Amino acid sequence: MKFTLLSTIGLFGLAIAAPAANADNSVALETRQSKEAQAYTIVENLYTDIKQYTGAINATVATIHSSSTAAQNATARASLKTDITKMTALVNAAKAKTTALETSAKSKRQTDAALAALLEGLLTEISGALNGIVATLGLSKCTCPSQI
Repeated sequence: MKFTLLSTIGLFGLAIAAPAANADNSVALETRQSKEAQAYTIVENLYTDIKQYTGAINATVATIHSSSTAAQNATARASLKTDITKMTALVNAAKAKTTALETSAKSKRQTDAALAALLEGLLTEISGALNGIVATLGLSKCTCPSQI
């Protein structure tokens, strides 16, 4: 689960858009900046939305302790599974939007520093929430979301 979620988010770096150089460099630069701004906005909105679910995950994890009943644990697992599923859907939707931006092979290799920093924050946010789940529920051997 972690690998799929994190690798999908990592693909945003490959989806940064910029057109191939054309005759008028100023038009190409403006278009590239516009595509980068669109990609940044998509990722920024994703980050904001993801924080909602990581906050819910962290709150759920905080309620689980050694004296939690089986029913409480089952309720927590169901809530966590729902939040992870919603986060995955958000990531997939954002990936589709960034992929829809026209890109050239050269622009895929270039990453705007601000966008890279935003992606780093997004990955840290998701990783922290998932690590909290693993640490609390002992899911280190979990291989898929259906086992949560």
